[in-house]
Amino acid sequence: MIFKKISCIICLLLFVFLLACTNDSQIEKTSLLTRWAGDVDLQHPWPEYPRPQFKREEWRSLNGIWQFSVLDPDGNTVDEGDILVPYPMESYLSGVQKILKPDQSLKYSTSFNIPAPWKKEEVILHFGAVDWESELYVNSKMVGDHKGGYDPFSFNITNFLKEGENKLELIVKDPTDSSWQPRGKQVLEPEKIFYTPVSGIWQTVWMEAVPKIRFTSFKIVPDIDNQTATLLINADGNTEGTELRITTKNSKQEMYTFLVPFETSVVLPITDIELWSPETPNLYDLQVELLKDRAVIDKVDSYFGMRKIHIEKTADGQERIFLNNKPYFQNGVLDQGYWPDGLYTPPTDKAMKNEIEMVKDLGFNMLRKHVKVESSRFYYWCDKLGVLVWQDMPSGDRATGQNELEIERSPESEKQFRKELGSMIGSFYNHPSIVMWIPFNEGWGQYKTGETVDFVSKLDSTRLINNASGWVDHGIGDVLDIHHYPEPVLEDAGENRVFVLGEFGGIGLAIEDHIWLKEGNWGYENLPNKEEFIRRYENYYDTVWSFEKKGLGAAVYTQLTDVETEANGLLTYDRAVLKADKKILYKINTNNFLRAPGFLPDEKLLNKGDSIKIMSSSEGDIYYTIDGTKPDRNSLKYNGAVVFNDDIKLSAIVYAENDSSRISVREFSKTELKRPEYRTAFNPKYTGGSSFALVDGVQGSTDIKDGTWQGFYGNDLDVIIDLGEEQRPEGMEIGFLEDIRSWVFLPVQVKVSGSADGKNFKTENNSTLEIPSESRDAYLYKHSIKLKGDEPIRYLRIYAANLGECPEWHPGKGNPSWIFVDEIEVK
Repeated sequence: MIFKKISCIICLLLFVFLLACTNDSQIEKTSLLTRWAGDVDLQHPWPEYPRPQFKREEWRSLNGIWQFSVLDPDGNTVDEGDILVPYPMESYLSGVQKILKPDQSLKYSTSFNIPAPWKKEEVILHFGAVDWESELYVNSKMVGDHKGGYDPFSFNITNFLKEGENKLELIVKDPTDSSWQPRGKQVLEPEKIFYTPVSGIWQTVWMEAVPKIRFTSFKIVPDIDNQTATLLINADGNTEGTELRITTKNSKQEMYTFLVPFETSVVLPITDIELWSPETPNLYDLQVELLKDRAVIDKVDSYFGMRKIHIEKTADGQERIFLNNKPYFQNGVLDQGYWPDGLYTPPTDKAMKNEIEMVKDLGFNMLRKHVKVESSRFYYWCDKLGVLVWQDMPSGDRATGQNELEIERSPESEKQFRKELGSMIGSFYNHPSIVMWIPFNEGWGQYKTGETVDFVSKLDSTRLINNASGWVDHGIGDVLDIHHYPEPVLEDAGENRVFVLGEFGGIGLAIEDHIWLKEGNWGYENLPNKEEFIRRYENYYDTVWSFEKKGLGAAVYTQLTDVETEANGLLTYDRAVLKADKKILYKINTNNFLRAPGFLPDEKLLNKGDSIKIMSSSEGDIYYTIDGTKPDRNSLKYNGAVVFNDDIKLSAIVYAENDSSRISVREFSKTELKRPEYRTAFNPKYTGGSSFALVDGVQGSTDIKDGTWQGFYGNDLDVIIDLGEEQRPEGMEIGFLEDIRSWVFLPVQVKVSGSADGKNFKTENNSTLEIPSESRDAYLYKHSIKLKGDEPIRYLRIYAANLGECPEWHPGKGNPSWIFVDEIEVK
């Protein structure tokens, strides 16, 4: 087995290398691969049946090595070679790794033969997904076209076939972010929260043989209150005189068969109902046969789950989400569905299944599929393994500002958005795991919100509808969804709606040798090590679980994995490293943990004689060590503050009767610096690491998340610096950050006063700063000040006036503005 695995990896690397020698790639080559990349079968990638809820016996995959050519606007070939389908051309696994430009076309070619037994049947050619606009030709004749990058589509190619070898050509165009079509987070120039584009085929291509009179689709509507499942059937051909034989089978292998004349709607009684939930993902096997004179002319295998989701007020007066008629808190994780080797396409089905298993293993019961639609097999595994899904509609068109209610779409853009939204809902309606539809995310392409919610409700009234995840809520739908980074918040959703945190967290931790790029990695807050990571994570979830008692209905942590330059996943992008212990994460995510001890003051530099308090919100005894060794019940028992005299490594743990917390570790270093006196408090999101941050000699960068800046949100900076002794400084320099896109502005006024006793201050300098009238790139501003007095002073008081609110021209107008300060240097 080991030899076989190594051989597969060598073959894959050789395939990609040979193609790279002939293709002038525009994408920076990456060596970051998942462990499943070596499992890819070059002749038969993704061999699994692609549509588990509508399965026929006679089918054939066309995945494998095809030929491609890239054409310029005049139809000239500018590149050509082999490509591995179904991996998008920009991906490593495709063997191409080149971006398709908006004015270019991508032409696929392959050939196939029709099995002899199929010649009396009709042949349907299926595409799982192709991004974005495609035209199909069989034997040089145009069969049809399709627009949409996420929905499955098919063509009846029977009349285009010939004896022997048949030629298939697919011509694709993909404007990515140069046009209005739904595209998710794909951009031509990836950075930060936007990623490499995906063009062309990215899901399985396959054929099936079907009879002329056949099923084309069906909907399954479960009703747990009445213990029924309604089957809504669509069929092609003349069904007059035909019958339906419907067989269901539960987990106990008990079979129930119903024989009825053909109808488009059949109500199936479900006795001794077995409910579907993340804890018990019970599924019923379903077989539907079409009979003519008692002979089977078509047969489809499927499955369904008996599940109900709705909103209801509980006895405490809180609106709650109910699953199967019981209050159910949904703790989920944001899943963007990107892979370093396949981009939109997981390397294998096993890799995709492992991803969903990891969600379960970490203690989550839900995932939010973020601005991407997956293949049917993804939702199949969610159904089988038991994971709830919040399903986003991929974003498109232009974004709104945070105070812009909606955009205006062109008629063409509006029509296509509705088409793709409807196709998403229709294609995946039968999956019990999907419990919420989200048409808009953070204002991207948000338009006619009320009409869109009504549209979704008419298509599917059995699931929750989230009118907008983040930013612009219109007071409709089932939930009020707020995005707040990094820490969780709680708001009142009002009557008949539940408050949910659609995004929070985003803790950044880049793991060396497991990052997409060596530089430019990004998170909503960047931490230096795993200890700080899990400490912050536990603190946030301590807050989440306290909010759950007060009415929070669901929370979605950002995010499951790193994605390209985003290093804020629980897993690295290659899925090789979990950034915290799995057992600890499981306990935290299931609210079954003792809160680890915390230390006050929450900083690393201390003066001799300072006191360190150790505390936990969980009941139990705290034990600790001061030399970095692992504490246990034989260690020092905490009974009062620890007096700090010199550098120590403090480790502490909470013990209860049958449980213990994780171990908290903090190194404290002695400093001779005098602690500044803050007359206004810095924001807990941006502390600079300690109350010595302004004078510790470490200058902040132009990255607001580098951990060195102290931030003041809506309030002024007012701080007193102790110089240690009386002296006559000539001047000083204060570092301020301006990052207008992040609502960080320079102060409008800076006033410096001096004092000998720390009580009576005289003005030494008073200056005003110019505030820009438009956005500009972030930069570090060193404000140099000449002190005008001549008397010796020991104390300097620095006052910097906040702009107060973002100005009228800014997208965040009316919201509080930030001052970021670091470092203060006295000359």
